[in-house]
Amino acid sequence: MSLALVYLARGTNIHELSSVKNFFEDYHMYSPGCQHELIVIAKGWTCVERQNELQQLSQVNAAKVIELPDDGFDLGAYMRLAPLLSHDWVCFLNTHSRPRVSGWLNLLRMTAEVSGMNVGAVSATASLETLIAFCIVFK
Repeated sequence: MSLALVYLARGTNIHELSSVKNFFEDYHMYSPGCQHELIVIAKGWTCVERQNELQQLSQVNAAKVIELPDDGFDLGAYMRLAPLLSHDWVCFLNTHSRPRVSGWLNLLRMTAEVSGMNVGAVSATASLETLIAFCIVFK
């Protein structure tokens, strides 16, 4: 079973880099709990200095960076990336997503793989007020 963890890193304003730093900090603090390939979608990074910092953070975290145009909504970026992936499962996270518990990715994976069930997707979310957490795992 292969799993891709796709993190969308929007670069439309200066505050987005702090969201990326927060994600990677929590990614280390709260272990995903299962094997996966980390892929970062770089969308809308026009400042070369901040783009370089995103590349460096991604490299330190063994993440593959894929640059996509900054048009449409997040879902459009996920749909553009999907045909390039060959994983059995894909977990998409938006820019403001932050893990909050150890084993979080494994919990999603296990829920999606419930024996005897025909589960195609699982998700976790939070309110727009908190600006954190959109996660969905597709098979």
